[in-house]
Amino acid sequence: MSTCTDHMGEDSPWPKTIALAQARSLLGLWRDMPSPKARSALDPLAFGGRILPHLNIMRRVGSAGRIDDIHFDLVGGVIRDTVPRLRPGALALGGAAPDEDRTTLFGFYAKCLADKAPVAFTGQYLSETKVRTCLLCLCLPLDTGGDGPAESLLAGAWFLPVDGKNQDGPIGVFEEIPVGRLQDCAVPSLKM
Repeated sequence: MSTCTDHMGEDSPWPKTIALAQARSLLGLWRDMPSPKARSALDPLAFGGRILPHLNIMRRVGSAGRIDDIHFDLVGGVIRDTVPRLRPGALALGGAAPDEDRTTLFGFYAKCLADKAPVAFTGQYLSETKVRTCLLCLCLPLDTGGDGPAESLLAGAWFLPVDGKNQDGPIGVFEEIPVGRLQDCAVPSLKM
C-alpha cells in the first residue's frame, strides 16, 4: 500500500505544503478551462504525474435536477490505496444507510454540483486501516451548462499524516475552507 508521501516525494518534509501547491495548481487549471467546463475538455497531461494519483472524476446520479448520489468514474491511485472501497463504479453514499462520514462528504460533493462552484474542505478521519489521517479535498464542477446542477465533478484529495499537535483533534469533523484561502494562506491557517 502506498502513502501520500509516496506520490509527493518520499523525502519531502512538508507534505501539507506540497498538497496545497497541488490543490492551487488544480484550481488554476480548472479556472483556465472555458465554460461550461466540459469534462470532455479535460487534458490529463496538463495535471502532471504528481497530481493525477490524487484525482477523482465523478458524475451526478439523479434526474430532473436531483442529486441522489455520486458515481465514481475514475479513482486516482492514492485515493484507491487509501480508501479501498473507492473503485470506479462505487457510489459516494454507498447504500441505503450510509455512515456519517459518507453523508458529510456527499454533502460537499452535492454543494459543488448544485452551486456549480468549487468547494474545498479539510478534516480528520480514521482510515479503513484505523490510521488517523487528515484529508484536504478540492471539488470542481464540470459540465456546468444548463439550468440544473453540474453533471460531473473533478475532485483532488490529499491524505496527510496527522502531526503531533493535531493528534487529539476530532475524528470525522470536516470543515469547509473558502476556496480563495487556498490561493493566499499559510498551511497552519487551514487547521490541518
